[in-house]
Amino acid sequence: MARIYHESDLLVAEALCEGMFDGLAPPALAGLLSGCTFEARAGRWREAPRVPKALLVPFGALDALAERLRHDEGAHHLPRTRPVDRGLALAAFQWAGGDRLERVLERAEMAPGDFVRNVKQLVDLLRQLAMVAPVPATADAARSAALGLERGVVAAMAGPLSAGPPSAGAEEEPGAGEGTGSPAKGASAQVSRADQSATGPGGQS
Repeated sequence: MARIYHESDLLVAEALCEGMFDGLAPPALAGLLSGCTFEARAGRWREAPRVPKALLVPFGALDALAERLRHDEGAHHLPRTRPVDRGLALAAFQWAGGDRLERVLERAEMAPGDFVRNVKQLVDLLRQLAMVAPVPATADAARSAALGLERGVVAAMAGPLSAGPPSAGAEEEPGAGEGTGSPAKGASAQVSRADQSATGPGGQS
């Protein structure tokens, strides 16, 4: 756990120890791990997220593990691990599998800037998983998943994500979108331009 830097580090470490990430293809691993990185905006209604059939059982196991951790943390008056969120699972699964951006965003009902930001956070955790996974095949799958996600607009929108608060004097963009943070100002327009430059003839990523 000491080599995993994330708010859900305990959940990821325990899931790794229990072999929950083993045997998954790269797109499936990306979809499952997104449950640890994505968090829907509080108070915003949404339909129940769609999950690929291949991930129904793995997500059930991850949900159960998260609830056990939350129970133990509560019993010891410790900060609780946040629940697993399936909101990015289908989009991550499809994007890592090579689907086109337009199709992924349409099904995810997510703004382009929110999608890019959340995928970058997922890529970061996948790379960490690749370094600590004890099973070589799982480490390889994590690396492949990260590569599969970091393409097209995600690769074009280069630059580190800021996990901290905005600097003094900076203004947060009104109407921030879904996910674990607000995209940078004008992100949607930048993504649109980046997508055009990062895709070839016919719109293929």
